[in-house]
Amino acid sequence: MDEGRCKELKYSKELPQISIIFIFVNEALSVILRSVHSAVNHTPTHLLKEIILVDDNSDEEELKAPLEEYVHKRYPGLVKVVRNQKREGLIRARIEGWKAATGQVTGFFDAHVEFTAGWAEPVLSRIQENRKRVILPSIDNIKQDNFEVQRYENSAHGYSWELWCMYISPPKDWWDAGDPSLPIRAEPVLSRIQENRKRVILPSIDNIKQDNFEVQRYENSAHGYSWELWCMYISPPKDWWDAGDPSLPIRSVQESPVGQ
Repeated sequence: MDEGRCKELKYSKELPQISIIFIFVNEALSVILRSVHSAVNHTPTHLLKEIILVDDNSDEEELKAPLEEYVHKRYPGLVKVVRNQKREGLIRARIEGWKAATGQVTGFFDAHVEFTAGWAEPVLSRIQENRKRVILPSIDNIKQDNFEVQRYENSAHGYSWELWCMYISPPKDWWDAGDPSLPIRAEPVLSRIQENRKRVILPSIDNIKQDNFEVQRYENSAHGYSWELWCMYISPPKDWWDAGDPSLPIRSVQESPVGQ
């Protein structure tokens, strides 16, 4: 990534506010707090609406009263704690965080991340241009033994046929543009940042255990459609059968409108 080019980019001061949502289950308290501090320290105050910590029914005592007492004292009014009464799983836990959010944009993250300065403006700017976008920031790796940052630059995010997350080369049109500061279009993503407060997405089926596949269906459903894989639980629509090509994706509505 050409950091010089990125630093030259200018963004509007009038950007939507974001609600940052962390999901955790028995995560180390120090790691959760480090993520919260990082979000607060590296997100402009006028853009950070709130931070929501969703506890998916943790057992550790330090994640109960000690966590709430600390965040409410250190960041009064900024950090909310949402607790599930039973283990709901990644996607339902994210939905609970979304329900509690009041920001114009919601961002979903693991509770063991580090934010860098200037991360929010390009993300919120892209969503401001088109509220249907789902944005995935560039995610580098922090080595656990020495905290060295391992860069994953000029990479798009995708899945293998076994549904494992992987980094893939950006498409040809991105390389042809010759501007490494441009966003990279990728269909499946690892993190969700989306402005959509008019729909409740149907939770995933209990016996689907591959979280990344589960997430992909959820995020596409937020747009009102889901591009499914070949294997389906319902019969495809007539136009798909008429096309006579079993390799084509199948369009399926997976959402329930509310508040209309």
